[in-house]
Amino acid sequence: MMPHGIPEINDGNGLWPEQTSPVEKLQNELFDKYGLEVFIKRDDLLLPYGGNKWRKLKYNFLEMVDKGHREFLSFGGAFSNHIYASATLAERYGLRAIILVRGSVDDLENPVLRHARACGVKLVSMDRKSYANRYSIEFTNELKVKYPSAYIIPEGAANQNGLKGCSEIVDETIHQIGKRPDYWILGAGTGNTAAGIASRLKVNEQVIAVAALRFAIMKDAFQSSLLAIPESLRRVISVTEEYNFGGMAKWDDQLVTFIRNFERSNKILLDPIYTGKAMYALFDLVAKGNFERGSSIVFVHTGGMPGRMSFNYRFGDLLADPDH
Repeated sequence: MMPHGIPEINDGNGLWPEQTSPVEKLQNELFDKYGLEVFIKRDDLLLPYGGNKWRKLKYNFLEMVDKGHREFLSFGGAFSNHIYASATLAERYGLRAIILVRGSVDDLENPVLRHARACGVKLVSMDRKSYANRYSIEFTNELKVKYPSAYIIPEGAANQNGLKGCSEIVDETIHQIGKRPDYWILGAGTGNTAAGIASRLKVNEQVIAVAALRFAIMKDAFQSSLLAIPESLRRVISVTEEYNFGGMAKWDDQLVTFIRNFERSNKILLDPIYTGKAMYALFDLVAKGNFERGSSIVFVHTGGMPGRMSFNYRFGDLLADPDH
């Protein structure tokens, strides 16, 4: 279920919605057994499309508008949360948008691409070999020649602007719970959100980034995110690929069953690409005794509902929304 409605534009500049996602306390006998206080930062409730994409696109959008662009170009896989969010952004603000898509764009029933088309986005198919070169200087220069009026946003909005937006999670959460948590845990692809959070931490605090894919694939993007923050704070991030379930968009019955059980107990939806794996990791790490008794932990719910829709489209509603 996607969040509905568009918030009022009220940030003082008339450029971005002012909103703060809520924090809830997660109750579970496992957490009680190990003497842990666990919170969930509900960025999935940010409007209009929810999740860390709202934060990562924020300062990219503000810079784009400040520089006078009315057109932007970005990248993503055919079931990408970023494509969904970027398309929503384009429609909301009357912007022209071009999205370079890894693979075919011919599936008219794909819920993400269908939404993008409905928002007026121009979708351009790229073969995987060409897409792999999307960060090269040569390819970027070609894009600037072909689309001279477009502001280029990297895949997932994973740049310094994206990191800045994600860093705001920290002060928001500390204000809401009234203290500095010992641990932050979240799903990770490019590592941009994890790095943004780490940039606002103290050296005795820790971010656990749960890789949603094999680290060998995400390594370059992750290291690029780390280089954007002070070296002393890079050490507060630990990455685990133990919970990727075989790779990006890979899953098994154990993961699906866990997500269903969590949703029934907590009335909070997860996706099987990022947040489901990260929440599974949280419970498993607690059960293994990886956190000191008395610790406080914040799970950052990074959204991912387009990924959930795409999963159900591909696999026959295996994660149909439970009755709340």
